[in-house]
Amino acid sequence: MAPKQTDPQFKLRLPPDLKEALEAAAQRNNRSVSAEILARLTDTFRYENKEEIWDRRIAELDRKHAELQADLELLRNRSRD
Repeated sequence: MAPKQTDPQFKLRLPPDLKEALEAAAQRNNRSVSAEILARLTDTFRYENKEEIWDRRIAELDRKHAELQADLELLRNRSRD
């Protein structure tokens, strides 16, 4: 006897062309259509998280850059005196 499915389920309406594309991708990747959808959704969230990480890193580097420019300007002003 197969184990009972415990993951939540819901119905999803898809346009026929999207359904066909998912079926073709699932076949190419040797997955079920459900597994293909899950893989693609998971990748989307991974990408989203990477974007957040990069955004934070860029903001941090922008702050450092501003600090270094201020320090450089201070040193230039001191060297003129």
